[in-house]
Amino acid sequence: MSQREYRTYVKVQRSLEEEDYRKVLELLTPLLEGTKPNSFAITYGAIARAGLNQDTKAYALWKRGVALYPDDRNLWYNLGNSQMQSERFRDAVTSFKKVIELDGEKKRDTGAYYQLAFAYYRLEKFSQTE
Repeated sequence: MSQREYRTYVKVQRSLEEEDYRKVLELLTPLLEGTKPNSFAITYGAIARAGLNQDTKAYALWKRGVALYPDDRNLWYNLGNSQMQSERFRDAVTSFKKVIELDGEKKRDTGAYYQLAFAYYRLEKFSQTE
C-alpha cells in the first residue's frame, strides 16, 4: 500500500467514525474505480453504501469483493450478512458455508455457524440446522 493510499484510509476511517458516508465514498471512488481495488476499499465502500441505505450498491461491492478475493473470509461473512438482510437466504447459506470452509478446523467462528443455522431456519430447512 502506498503512502497516499494509507493517508486516504486514515481519512476514510475518521469519516466512518463521524458517520460521514458521503465523504467516505468521495475519498474511495478513485480507489474503487480501479480494476482490483484493495479489500479495505471494498469493505469501507460497502459499509458507507449501507450507511446511506444504498443496500443494492453495498451488496454489489460485497459480491465484487468475493469475486476478486475468494479466500477473504471477512468479505464472505459480510456478503452473507448483506444477503440475510435482503432475505437472500439461499445465497447466505452458500456464503456462510464458505466462511466455515475458509476457517477450517483451526478456527471455529460461532457467528458463522449461527448465521448459517438461521438462514436454514428462514428457509424452513430445520433438519439442516443441527
